[in-house]
Amino acid sequence: MTQEEFVMTLMPSTVMVTAGESHASGVIIDINDERIAIVTAGHLMQGYDQGIITFYTGNAGFGNVRFISENPDICILEFERKYLDEGLVKELSSSAYDLKHYEDLAVDDMVYLVGSAISAGSNATVGKVAAKDFYVDDFDDRMLYLYTDVMAGMSGCGVYDGSGYLVGILAGGNDSGEAVCVSLPEILEHGGF
Repeated sequence: MTQEEFVMTLMPSTVMVTAGESHASGVIIDINDERIAIVTAGHLMQGYDQGIITFYTGNAGFGNVRFISENPDICILEFERKYLDEGLVKELSSSAYDLKHYEDLAVDDMVYLVGSAISAGSNATVGKVAAKDFYVDDFDDRMLYLYTDVMAGMSGCGVYDGSGYLVGILAGGNDSGEAVCVSLPEILEHGGF
């Protein structure tokens, strides 16, 4: 599968999140009969009870904050299904995840970051795992540490292994090609999934 095909398969689970003047990325992590749960970076949503969720189809609406934390840097938003046409909901998907895929990650494994604050899934980068349990002082947390280039607005984007399984979300990066991510185990623990 080419990188473009890989990204296209992840688009239905990728969203853009807007809070005030800030934009970031998010990942659909669960869809049930009543709501769509989205995980994004907590620092984006600090001070907000709602964010605007834009799906890859261009449809948008408000998602309510269900959980937010600075450590780990995650926010879980809930979007009520009743506000979307059922045909659209069928086009969406939740990210595939399995703790085994995270546990099997090794240094130098390739990962893929998909998301953007421009439009859902419009930016994708390839990275390499530098460490799985790296202490990051700025976040006061042990995080997934990558070598990869990221752009403004990619916070909260999904980080996927080569099989397309979610292994974390981007928390931040720098101009030196380094990025840190909240790991899947922390997302599941704090998100209640």
